[in-house]
Amino acid sequence: MLVSKTEQLLKMLNEREELRHEMYKYPADLDNIKLDLAFYLKGYKLYPEPMIVFVFISKGNIVYSATQYAGFENMERFHKETYEFALEWVKDNAPWALDFN
Repeated sequence: MLVSKTEQLLKMLNEREELRHEMYKYPADLDNIKLDLAFYLKGYKLYPEPMIVFVFISKGNIVYSATQYAGFENMERFHKETYEFALEWVKDNAPWALDFN
């Protein structure tokens, strides 16, 4: 989901001519994007099992964190991969996620 939304945002930014004069760098690329996703189960103080609760892009990497506690307490980073690796995986395994038409 993070790769899909990042690519969608980059496409939108780079296609909108009226935004170009506002942009620090054109065309926008991964260096211009900061995107975080957080997930939670409403009403839980303790999740039934550890789950991914926070995913973010940092310096060309996607970082995944998990916890078993609501409120993002005691999060542990458990996986890190390059954005390019994740993008290639999406292209190979879920290309429909990159179709924004």
